[in-house]
Amino acid sequence: MTSLRERLGLALQRQRQVHGLSQAQLARLAKLSLKYVGEVERGEANVSMDALERLTTALEWDPFELPLREQDTLPEGVRTLLLAELTHMQHLVQTAISWVQTLDAAMVRRATQAETAPVSHWGDDQPIRPRGRPRKLREQPAETADE
Repeated sequence: MTSLRERLGLALQRQRQVHGLSQAQLARLAKLSLKYVGEVERGEANVSMDALERLTTALEWDPFELPLREQDTLPEGVRTLLLAELTHMQHLVQTAISWVQTLDAAMVRRATQAETAPVSHWGDDQPIRPRGRPRKLREQPAETADE
């Protein structure tokens, strides 16, 4: 089992990383030395309450709040990739919805045009008669026996 100092150091390191700060930036904000912040994060320093308060204030972090379990949070790279995939999927869905709306509108127009189209006066049983004179078919050359 790890010591309380080591667990506190790891929790502090996670919070620092969540805020996107380097150890040097945290040290500057907390008005502590870089060496000391590194020792606290590694669990090597016996951190004083005053130093702990400076660190937690700089991170706007209450170490007594129940932290999120690690498996409930996504690493930054995974979150970025997932967000990009979801954005792409949203675009595909929006495109598909647009296509369906366009097709639906075309079907409504086609149905409306069919309702307003003139009705034929010829019955279904009457043949369609061509106009004009019938064309004369061209004669095909006769095939020879050599072919």
